Amino acid sequence: DLDVYLLRMPAFRAALDPSSGVDLEPLVQLLLEKKRKEHRRLRDCLRSKRYQRLISEWSAFLEDPAPKGPAGPNSKVPIQEVAFVAIRKAFDRVLRRGKKLGPEASPEELHRLRIACKKLRYLLTFFRSLLPAEALNPFLKELKRLQDHLGDFNDLHVQGTALRTFAGELMDTNRGPPPTLLAMGQLLGQMEMAQAKEREACRQHIQRFSQPRNQKKLENVLKGAQGATGKKATP
Repeated sequence: DLDVYLLRMPAFRAALDPSSGVDLEPLVQLLLEKKRKEHRRLRDCLRSKRYQRLISEWSAFLEDPAPKGPAGPNSKVPIQEVAFVAIRKAFDRVLRRGKKLGPEASPEELHRLRIACKKLRYLLTFFRSLLPAEALNPFLKELKRLQDHLGDFNDLHVQGTALRTFAGELMDTNRGPPPTLLAMGQLLGQMEMAQAKEREACRQHIQRFSQPRNQKKLENVLKGAQGATGKKATP
């Protein structure tokens, strides 16, 4: 995260008046100090006996043969049925969370929808070899659009929260002169406006994604897969 903020610093400066861009230097120094501290923590962890023991035990576990045991209760269920049921459940979960979104949806509600979309995307990607590409690709395109807006909203929310925290640290340590805090306040204002636009975009796209025609796209994906495999999915 600290690397991301430092990499975005030119964009942060460009979003301000030319005279205000230099006022972010105390923030840059704070981020660099935090980065050095976290780098030391990571380095110490990787050199620790605990980490070496973890790697050694994990390697041994991977090299050992799998233990023999009784077959699982669903071991004979065709993978197509497992995949289709999981995909439908994940899609229904996205629709349920999407219906709850209002004009003032909270970051937590949008984050839960984002996680539901990611799980659906993972399933579609993992079982892609079972699904017809000509039917799957249009559906994935709609899902990706929705995920892009949800991701942009989440990034703005996380960055805004972090920026407030950094401003508080600069104030508490007397390292944040008024021009720096004013510049950070301008950035926060811009982030809040962008966040409001992304919230509305998320709401509009989930409405579009929930339309019957998009649900039909998913049915076409699963029906196409059933036709190719000769298996009927469990509803």
